[in-house]
Amino acid sequence: MQKNGKKLLAWMLAASMVFSFSMPTQAAKKKPALSKKKAVITVGKTLTLKVKNISKKTKVTWKSKNKKIATVSKKGKVKAKKAGTAKITASFRYQGKKYVKTCKVTVRKKKTVVVTNAPTKVPTKAPTQKPAVTPTATPTQKPGTSTATPTQKPGTPTVTPTTEPAEPTATATNEPAGPTVTPTADPDEPTATPTAEPTKVPGTPIPVEDPTKALLLDFEDGTNQYVTGRQGEEDLTVVEGGYNDNYCLKVSNRVKNWAGPMIDITHNVTDFTTYKIEAYVKQTTGGNKTINCMWESMDYAGAMAYTIVQNVVVPNGTWTKVDATVVAPGDVSKLSLYFEMANYSNDFYVDNISITEKHLDMDAVLAAPSLKEAYANRFPMGCAVYSYNLQNPEILSFIKHHYSTVTFADELKPENLLNEEATKASEDGMPVINTDVIDKCLSLAQENDLSVRFHTLVWYSQTPDWYFCKNYTPEYDGTGTAKKNITNLVDKETMLARKLC
Repeated sequence: MQKNGKKLLAWMLAASMVFSFSMPTQAAKKKPALSKKKAVITVGKTLTLKVKNISKKTKVTWKSKNKKIATVSKKGKVKAKKAGTAKITASFRYQGKKYVKTCKVTVRKKKTVVVTNAPTKVPTKAPTQKPAVTPTATPTQKPGTSTATPTQKPGTPTVTPTTEPAEPTATATNEPAGPTVTPTADPDEPTATPTAEPTKVPGTPIPVEDPTKALLLDFEDGTNQYVTGRQGEEDLTVVEGGYNDNYCLKVSNRVKNWAGPMIDITHNVTDFTTYKIEAYVKQTTGGNKTINCMWESMDYAGAMAYTIVQNVVVPNGTWTKVDATVVAPGDVSKLSLYFEMANYSNDFYVDNISITEKHLDMDAVLAAPSLKEAYANRFPMGCAVYSYNLQNPEILSFIKHHYSTVTFADELKPENLLNEEATKASEDGMPVINTDVIDKCLSLAQENDLSVRFHTLVWYSQTPDWYFCKNYTPEYDGTGTAKKNITNLVDKETMLARKLC
């Protein structure tokens, strides 16, 4: 039994390293790919998608994530039903590996016939006094509605206009359930076209010459290449002395610890897909410093979230590699990658930022002995996950193969469950829970036959300061950070009432 236990332990360590396997930067053969990653079609029209670089005998399963918007046949023929967006997936197994490829299809309304006073070849009736309203390429704003072209900060590349100027670009909204407003020529009579899915923040993907990459910035053209300052005041300067090349990006003139270079990758990555993120960072402060690589995401309600990709200890004057495998979050309207370093007076350098789509060897994963089966008679085998892990097909297969129970890493902790605004507005003064977070996590677990183990009820280090204060209002210092020694804490009876509610 001891011998078998050692074997299982050794296998667990090997299994945990599945996610850190390195991927060649350039494959010897062309990898399977869809003929289109994004497509725009009109209601009633069709589009045929194909999987490239596979044998004709390979069985491909096509699915539409929103059949009300667009359907897809067994042969990949997409038919547009109504205006909105839908994700079309192609699932298949090729050369021992399982693939799931996605194409984002945007369906637009049929063009309206424009009545003008211009003469036509065939005589027609005289036009009416009020011609039909014609959409224009430049939307007319309602108060509070963002334009299709975001306001640019200095140093930010100009967004490329849409390829079809005759058709308006839908204005992004922060309300998932709300309509996407279609621009009109009459500001008093806007036409609202409901969409089944929220619209991402307008923008275009950063062009990448290497087809194996989702993103590659090496600064060899002498420009800052789509990088903006997160603070907005940073100096982003291309200087000589890059990692194994001529140039790199120098980050200086920071006035906040979180200030640094940021790249909008909203349209370069696919939701819930696994990616390998690499970069090289350097600092010259004289000692060791930690440089953080982070996600910054914004959901469709405008709420921001920050996730660690990797924290790297960087020795003085040494290029150090950021090397992380992560899953792109979903249900976000905007996603950015950024770098930061404590002590804003210090400068640092970044070079060769790359994002590469990564896939697990599913045959090897599923062929390995199952941990949950090995210990079925002793205890349930579980692991910590984020909700987006359960929305990634490959990682989900790995989890279900080895585990029967999960614990959600941060989503069910107080800092994410407590609704600050609703709590402060509550009539009885008791805390209000954000049940949407719980519903999402539990629904995903239930759909996949996974039980859920909750965290401890009291998690002091991840409970917001306002929860312990009178009227839920903590004391702050001049920097906007809660004081370490807060004097307006509630009494014992109030705290117990809040915890028991």
